[in-house]
Amino acid sequence: TPGVMFVVSPPDANKKRAAHSTISCSSTGDPHVSTFTGRRFDFGHGPIFAHFKMSECACTGVAVWVTVWKQQWGISVNGAGSISSGGNILGWQTSGFGGSGYRAFYNGASVALNGNSGGISWSWSGNSLSASANGVSVRNDFAGVYFNMYITHSGCCAAGTNGGICAGQVTPEQPCIYAGW
Repeated sequence: TPGVMFVVSPPDANKKRAAHSTISCSSTGDPHVSTFTGRRFDFGHGPIFAHFKMSECACTGVAVWVTVWKQQWGISVNGAGSISSGGNILGWQTSGFGGSGYRAFYNGASVALNGNSGGISWSWSGNSLSASANGVSVRNDFAGVYFNMYITHSGCCAAGTNGGICAGQVTPEQPCIYAGW
């Protein structure tokens, strides 16, 4: 099975920050990723389908994931995403993965685009879905078949060691990208 693995090195994750600061990262366009420390790299001609961890807060366990798929014109884009906290998952997807419009799911069930449950809150405004849980917030600006994702960590999530691609960190336990078809 063909696969693609993107690796970002060296890790940026262990850089210390002030206890009450905030740090941000993003995945925009076809996707262009910017890490917490400002490193940039591109996935535009990546795999047909990939799922990778954008960020994880070490002190609260909140994680943000994004799913990228290749569009008919040959460019990969952000098409679905999720935030998880305490065993609960809020997911969202664009119209680019079958169906129409933007959708949100909580623990697998379709939900309204505004809500709060299990420590995760989310709201829809204009063309943006924002979600937050325990020091991690994510804003998704939708643009047709893709979205731009902006992640912010605050409090202990900004001060400690953070995992995921936003931290420039790839480990065997946390693969950055995998693709199988």
